[in-house]
Amino acid sequence: MSAAAGPEPGARERPDDRPVCWRRRLAWAALLPLGIVLLHSLAELPGAVELLYSGSTYPFLRGVLRQVALVVPVHLSEALLLLGAAGVLLRVGLAVRARARSRRSLTNLLQHGLSFTLAAAGGLYAIFLLSWGFNHARQPYAEHVGLEVTEVEVRELDSLLASMVAEANALRGALQEEDWALGAGAGDFDPRLAASFRRLARDVPALDGDLSPLRPAHLSPVLSLLGISGIYSPFTSEAHLNAELVDWIRPFVAAHEAAHGLGFAREDEANYIAWQVCRGADDPALRYSGTLAALRYVAHALDGVDPARAEALVAGLSEEVQDDLRRNREFWESKRSWLTDLGRAGNDTYLKLQGQEEGTQSYGRMVDLLVAEWRTRG
Repeated sequence: MSAAAGPEPGARERPDDRPVCWRRRLAWAALLPLGIVLLHSLAELPGAVELLYSGSTYPFLRGVLRQVALVVPVHLSEALLLLGAAGVLLRVGLAVRARARSRRSLTNLLQHGLSFTLAAAGGLYAIFLLSWGFNHARQPYAEHVGLEVTEVEVRELDSLLASMVAEANALRGALQEEDWALGAGAGDFDPRLAASFRRLARDVPALDGDLSPLRPAHLSPVLSLLGISGIYSPFTSEAHLNAELVDWIRPFVAAHEAAHGLGFAREDEANYIAWQVCRGADDPALRYSGTLAALRYVAHALDGVDPARAEALVAGLSEEVQDDLRRNREFWESKRSWLTDLGRAGNDTYLKLQGQEEGTQSYGRMVDLLVAEWRTRG
């Protein structure tokens, strides 16, 4: 009889090797695909999600997390992110040292690393869904405001863009850089935007509630490289603003992230709410921010069906408005790299997994809501 083959040199047990509890870690890992399936299933029952989660459970959870974020003297989400990264680096460092000293086999280290990563992904996604993510399946915002979203006609885009061009020109006037500066009022949120949110909530009760604290991100240079203007942390109920953004767009981005904090997870809806809030503000600087931000989406939509007309209307913007658009464009062009493409691809995949089938293109679907509202004004 031939002798049995011995173990591979890299696979033999070492003094510090320990077994992997695959059953427990795979159980945690299974929460990721199960959570995605559950979220997509709940999207067929938006009324139930609105009643049992978005309108009841979520506001309570958000309130608890918000109070914790306000009490902690640091940006909690960034602190947790850095602690998590430090923990991962520490584990990797210990694994490399154990391998270098021949205390653990490469196979055992890889098994533990893989099983831990899968389990962490499943656990974090479950927390994400419970703390905020189920809002992706809630009732559409159009139903909250009584808008009927139908196919957009070219003439409607034309009229809306012409109106926005005139409004942007009128608002720009003598606005200065400091006019767009965001202050920190009660709850660490700009009082002008907060007041406009309160007024809007009188007509849209789903927007009633304390706003998430707004934090200028310490990691703003990283956000810029990834092509991110702002980000909402569902784990800590904090809204983060990229502090490197050009001045005029910051109020719009702040309102967008605040809309996420109030439970409206879809990007087109958060954009539309941000426009509503800025447009309803007393301050012309905030109204200008919302108008110019929305104008870009409408111009892009019209450019897709009638480029000549879109170019002609945009050419009617004043030199000051044109300069604001140019500064924003040059800022993002200066940050463009492979990291930007990576960040956008990651965001696109994330949005599609949460049920936003158009991915990053869903941001522009705010135009459907803008036109639906435009119709109500005749």
